Amino acid sequence: MKRPFSLLEVCIGLALTAILLSSLFSGFRYLMQTGAKTAELRSSLHPYFVMQMRMNQIFQSIPEDGLFYTDAHEKAKGMALYFIFQNGADPDPQFCGAVEGALYCNRDDELILELNDKRVETLLTKASPFTMAFFDPKEKAWVEKWKKDFLPPFFKVLIGKKEYSFLLPRANREADYT
Repeated sequence: MKRPFSLLEVCIGLALTAILLSSLFSGFRYLMQTGAKTAELRSSLHPYFVMQMRMNQIFQSIPEDGLFYTDAHEKAKGMALYFIFQNGADPDPQFCGAVEGALYCNRDDELILELNDKRVETLLTKASPFTMAFFDPKEKAWVEKWKKDFLPPFFKVLIGKKEYSFLLPRANREADYT
């Protein structure tokens, strides 16, 4: 015949169970805190990823002989970049195909993409300070204004403390080895 558990054995079993459950719950709490921090970080970085994807889409489709220059804009806090790009398919027919765009930071510190002077897309909020620099292969230097008759091979945008570089694939890349 089996003998029943003694009170001491039951207490030891309960103590071991309590130790295991407390370590399990502390690990679970740590995972929940880490998940919350990750979600918060992801949500704070998501607008930058969306902005970078949209700008990559735009600058990959600028034609070689298209419009591309910087100038003042009435709504901009600084300089604006004007260009023509292939917008592809759009629900609104006036924004399909070749579209004229302007990229600038407005007075509310929003990075704005304006299409055909009719549609305004807010790419990013809190985009101050906003500066652009273009690499001039003839001068072999970075310049802040672009009014040349050719596309720069690449340029960079500085938003706050973050720098984004964009390659213009249809730019002429003649190498000078001298």
